[in-house]
Amino acid sequence: MMRAGKPRRMAVVSRHVARSIPESLCPGSALPRRSASRRTSAMKTSIFKNQDALAGLLFMGLGALGFAIALGYKFGTTIDMGPGYFPRILSLVLIGFGIVTFVRGLRSCMPVEGGWAWLPLLLLSASLLLFGFLLERVGLVPALAALFFVSARAGHEFKALEVLVLTAVMAVFAAAVFVWGLKLPYALFAWNV
Repeated sequence: MMRAGKPRRMAVVSRHVARSIPESLCPGSALPRRSASRRTSAMKTSIFKNQDALAGLLFMGLGALGFAIALGYKFGTTIDMGPGYFPRILSLVLIGFGIVTFVRGLRSCMPVEGGWAWLPLLLLSASLLLFGFLLERVGLVPALAALFFVSARAGHEFKALEVLVLTAVMAVFAAAVFVWGLKLPYALFAWNV
């Protein structure tokens, strides 16, 4: 048998949740009406609390930065690609992906809880910087190993054996595609420390 106070508590909780979600982000929902000033302030704060919207803004910003940097290089044509061709196309794809992610984040009616996971973000950034630093000094294979082992520490999903197998497979793939196939001037092992 339900107690009399439980439905009332549920109504109070649902009204509190409804106040925290802007109406414009949930079209057609049965949320109670609020004043325009409360809707506007909720809109201002909700973008900064929505991780999808923030990720979309980050993708758009990185894409715009990449496109601006690539403007300094010759574009070329599809048949005769210049050094700026691929970065510009990739930047446009990143901007498009950012727009889609941003719009999906704005249309999301689910409140996002939790803070930023700073350690994984720092470890992933450090792994990319370490790869770039080690590539010419120790070669492609050790740089890839460092990349995978440091980036695997950012999450709890990978075991050491899985990372070792992934490193071996990706080292063979990278050597086959970039060194042997495309003939890029990367040494597989070079101890120039």
